[in-house]
Amino acid sequence: MKTDLNVNLESKTVDKGLEAAKGFLSKLISPALEETGLMIKDQVAAIRFQNQIRLLNKTKLVCEKNNISPKAIPLKLLYPLLENASLEEDEILQDKWAILLSNLVDSQQNIENHVFPFLLSQISRHEFEVVEEVVNDYLKTINKNITALNLFNSKYQKVLDDFKNERNQIPNNDFAKRSEISKKINELETEKKSYMIQISKSAIINEYEFESYEIYNLIRLGILVSIPIQSVYMPKHTAQIDTYSDSVELMDVDIKIENDGFEYNVSELGIMFFKACTEKNK
Repeated sequence: MKTDLNVNLESKTVDKGLEAAKGFLSKLISPALEETGLMIKDQVAAIRFQNQIRLLNKTKLVCEKNNISPKAIPLKLLYPLLENASLEEDEILQDKWAILLSNLVDSQQNIENHVFPFLLSQISRHEFEVVEEVVNDYLKTINKNITALNLFNSKYQKVLDDFKNERNQIPNNDFAKRSEISKKINELETEKKSYMIQISKSAIINEYEFESYEIYNLIRLGILVSIPIQSVYMPKHTAQIDTYSDSVELMDVDIKIENDGFEYNVSELGIMFFKACTEKNK
């Protein structure tokens, strides 16, 4: 049942957590709005108000834990965030709302994204947790390979120059030794490319962990992107050989490309969203 509420922050009838929430909220809004206090109107249900207070106090604790100095953020961003978060009943997702808000008000991160609160309001706990695990594993792997590549690059040029100098000192007619050094140079280049390939890989989710409607929802939100898996088929064919040509002309070649399904990757937007829902120091 809805009721017409007009609750002032100075009221003594509200929860004890209200005063703490008021103090924290005053840091997030402009001075002009701070003077009016927090007004909950327009027939907002009491449960939504309590959820808002809980969110603000949770965010306050996250900020204190991570040494975040909160800044004022636009009401255009803060108001819909509080409204959407007030509808959340799942405790885990309530924590995510608090973390998201703590990152948005962090004066050092400078994140003012209106999309992230919308995404969080449209995703279920199951969808969030499955994709979050994939993203966390993905980021750990990427960071590990970036660290390894940086270490590799710190030694790469010297090792490459040493190999080239060693090869230059070998007589041109000593093909075996020169070939051995060239092989080492190629292996060095291959190792560097392997790191870069690993870093450029996408975060792939297992579609079987979701219901089909969950996949569609995550694609709709732009958190996932679908990549076609294609196979190339080429049936038997004949080759025409021209006596006076160095090339071979293939005749009657019929190449077929078939779609074998889809691979689902976390988008760049999705990666940014889950980073924004992760505590600063984690």
